[in-house]
Amino acid sequence: MRTVTEIMNEAGLVEFDTGKALYGLIQAGFVSRAGERSTQEETGGDEALQQHLNVGTAFYRSGMFEDAEREFEQALEVDPKQARANFMMGLIAFRRGKLEDSLQHFGSMPPGSGDYSVHRNTALALELMGRYEDALRELDAALVARPEDHEVHLARAVVHLKSRNVKQAMEALRAYRTSPKVKKPSARYYAYTVLASAVAGDLDYAVAVG
Repeated sequence: MRTVTEIMNEAGLVEFDTGKALYGLIQAGFVSRAGERSTQEETGGDEALQQHLNVGTAFYRSGMFEDAEREFEQALEVDPKQARANFMMGLIAFRRGKLEDSLQHFGSMPPGSGDYSVHRNTALALELMGRYEDALRELDAALVARPEDHEVHLARAVVHLKSRNVKQAMEALRAYRTSPKVKKPSARYYAYTVLASAVAGDLDYAVAVG
C-alpha cells in the first residue's frame, strides 16, 4: 500500500496528472481510503516538524505555493536536511522558474531519499538550463534506480536532440519504442522522432512517422 504523498513524489512534477489518475480509479472503485500512514519515521517523532510537512503538502496540492513554502521553510529550520521539505521546496522553486534554487534543494536531500524522483526532476531543471551533459548523468542515475522505466529513455532522447547529438537521440528513441512496457507510444515519442529524423536528413522516415 502506498500513500498519496508517495505516489506524488514518485510522479515528480506531474502530480496534477497523478491526482487525475487517482480520481479516475476512485470513481471506478479500484481505490479506497485506508487511513493515513504515520510520518513519525521521517520526522524522528518531532510533532511540530510533522505538522509543518503535512500542512505544507496540503497547501502545495491546493496550489497555495507561498503558504506551502512558508511551512516547508519552517520545517527546514528544524531539520535543514529534511527530505520531503527539500523535495517540495525544489518543486516550488522549479514552478517559479528558480532553477538554481530548485537544484540546491534537491541536492540538500540525504542520499537514498527519493533517488529516482530527485534524479528525474534534477535532470529536467538541468535540461532547461542548457546543462545537457549534467542532465544526462542524472537521467542515467534515474535509469539505474528504476531500470524498467521506459520514460527515462524518452527523456534522454529529448536531451540528446537538444544537444545536437542526433545519433544518440535516435538510439534512445528506439530503446523507448522497443521497451516491453510500451504498447502504444506517446505523442511525444512521435514528435521527437519526426524532429530527429528530419535533422538527420531522413525526410522520408520523418514523413512516414509523422
